[in-house]
Amino acid sequence: MKKVSCLAIVGIFILSVALTGCGNLKKNEFETVFGKYSDENGQIIVNDYQGQQEQIQAEINQKIDDVGQKLDQEVSDRKVGVDEAKKAANDAMAAAEQGDADTLDAAKSEDDKVRQDAQKLAQKAEESAKKFAQAEDEKVRQQAEREAREAMNRANSAAGEANKANDAVNALRSKVEKMKPVTVAVVRFRSGQSGLTNEAKAELDKAVDAIGMYTGAPIIIKGHADGNPVLRGSYKSNWDLSQARANAVMKYLQGKGVDNSMEAVARAHTEPIAPAFTAKGQAQNRRAEVIVYPSGIVE
Repeated sequence: MKKVSCLAIVGIFILSVALTGCGNLKKNEFETVFGKYSDENGQIIVNDYQGQQEQIQAEINQKIDDVGQKLDQEVSDRKVGVDEAKKAANDAMAAAEQGDADTLDAAKSEDDKVRQDAQKLAQKAEESAKKFAQAEDEKVRQQAEREAREAMNRANSAAGEANKANDAVNALRSKVEKMKPVTVAVVRFRSGQSGLTNEAKAELDKAVDAIGMYTGAPIIIKGHADGNPVLRGSYKSNWDLSQARANAVMKYLQGKGVDNSMEAVARAHTEPIAPAFTAKGQAQNRRAEVIVYPSGIVE
């Protein structure tokens, strides 16, 4: 009896451990196993019969085997569930990785598209900028050409005006030059004499042609002396001698048909053109000058 109780207790303990470790043995199963061996107060009832003891032991062993099988099945099912969960997780991870790869590829493709679009827009912007710059350059060039033409026209106009002014100045200068007194002849005399030499007459003949260009222009004939004292002859001084020389020239020109108004004046030795203390200088100073005044104004 004591032995049966011990075995029962051991069996209950093992079953409790199994049920506790597994956590899935149902209450009705426990009651099915042990209910008929307990009274209404939960006390285990053990009879003295050997057959009942063996039967109880067999049933307990069977129940223990059943519980073990159920535990093994539970473990197997759970292992299958774990494997399936792992497989599902791996599949999900692979799908996620593939999805990430697809997403990355899509993002990369989108980035490439955006980059290409940006490059196209930048290229269009650059082309537009170049066209605008070229157009602006063309405008600037055309404006520069217009300004250059206007400046050239103004320059030409100014040059024309300048040419006109220059022509006017030249004309005035020419007129002024023509109005200046013109010495048409210079004749030399021998010392102390007023008579004309052949050379002097030849020079005066040339002067007649030159005077013909100044019709009506007054003529002044200036007589000069060398400054040596007059010691003999009909002349009392260099003034008288120089006057006689001027008169001789005027008379010759009148004899050649010159009808311009003429005046003979004496300058004596007051206007030398060469040194008065050398024979050569004195020879140059003994002279008479024929001067035409185109302006009509005699100095």
